[in-house]
Amino acid sequence: MGLRFLEDKLTVGGEVQYNGKPKGNAVATDYTLVNAFASYQATDNLKVDFRADNLFDVKYANPLNGSTTVAVYEPGITLKLAATMRFGG
Repeated sequence: MGLRFLEDKLTVGGEVQYNGKPKGNAVATDYTLVNAFASYQATDNLKVDFRADNLFDVKYANPLNGSTTVAVYEPGITLKLAATMRFGG
């Protein structure tokens, strides 16, 4: 869910992502992640994006990235910053 501010130049929001344990995987468990994001359109040609994933530093194993016998844990809090610039119209 997101909200827009400053004449729609700034977007901020967050999401809650629940992931249930898949059947047949003895290693995986249910987990819930909380993420936040922001985007700012500085000019017609420049946009800046920020994202913070797993804000509560949940220790979890994504069953798609591991095996059914050994847990392969995902990273904790992940911060991402990006800038997109358009050249030449």
